Amino acid sequence: MEGGEVYTLKHVNFHGQCVPICLQTRNGPCPLLAMFNILSLRKQLNLNSQKVSRGFLTSRDLMDIIGDFLVSRNKSIFEEKDGVAANQRHVLTDVMTNVLPKLQVGLDVNVKFGDPKSFEYTPEIDAFLMLGMDLVHGWVVDKEDTKLHKMLHDLSYNQTADLLININSKIEGLQKKQKNKPPQEKLETKAPGKVIEVPTEEANGINGVAKEEIPQPSANGSRPGPEKTIEVSPDLLHVKDSSSKGAPSSDGTGVIIVEALPMDSESPEEDAKDAEEEALSSEELETLKEKQRMLMQFLKTSSHQLTYYGLSSLHEKLVEGHLCVFF
Repeated sequence: MEGGEVYTLKHVNFHGQCVPICLQTRNGPCPLLAMFNILSLRKQLNLNSQKVSRGFLTSRDLMDIIGDFLVSRNKSIFEEKDGVAANQRHVLTDVMTNVLPKLQVGLDVNVKFGDPKSFEYTPEIDAFLMLGMDLVHGWVVDKEDTKLHKMLHDLSYNQTADLLININSKIEGLQKKQKNKPPQEKLETKAPGKVIEVPTEEANGINGVAKEEIPQPSANGSRPGPEKTIEVSPDLLHVKDSSSKGAPSSDGTGVIIVEALPMDSESPEEDAKDAEEEALSSEELETLKEKQRMLMQFLKTSSHQLTYYGLSSLHEKLVEGHLCVFF
């Protein structure tokens, strides 16, 4: 039909008066109908009796009626010449030309979880402000859940979704970092100051490794058994003394005394710093996982965009008989 969607009119008794309201033709949100019905119930509209008598209004009729009310209610901005009035005139023009037509199919608003009347700003919010209507919602985080409330009370749904994406990204990064971190090798070295006797000719001819030959007792303990050879990096050997025990042995082979030095390692300060960073990383990961769990649980349990605490808040903030648009 010319004029857009057709909405049936129905007369209802409201506070002892018969007033017309528009009915939806199909399921789904229609903020335009909500605006019209509130204005009609408030008896703020001068409706064309001929249009009312035919029993329906078109979407074009609704936009004209609401547009006329907007101009009438905000006529002072056309009389004033200051910058504020100029800005309000610009906002009103945008509401009438761009916002109202979109309200036939839905409402582009973004709730904030801290209060039933809290929304992130969008041009649609201007329409309700200029009509003098409250737009409310029941998707409110419980104040008694202190951790979740602290995290969400200033955030909108879109900001919360961005926060969750950011947390997931950080968790993935930390887990990848921990997974790729090479395992710490256990460094076993001889204790500083341990003396090793090495045959002189071997110690003097160290080239790559020095060998410590340790006699092993035989089964009856009467004489040495097979020799056990331990390879030691020359970097770990330090000549301790070549005179005190450097006398030739019975077979004419001298010995030289060397000292096993500890393997190079990071300083205690660096070790402590690495341990602290690892502890902080693990603590941050657990904190992020807890936030992730809390956010996902809240969004899942309130996916219908309503919480028990939100309903309680609406009862507290809205007086009996107050007309508003519920998102």
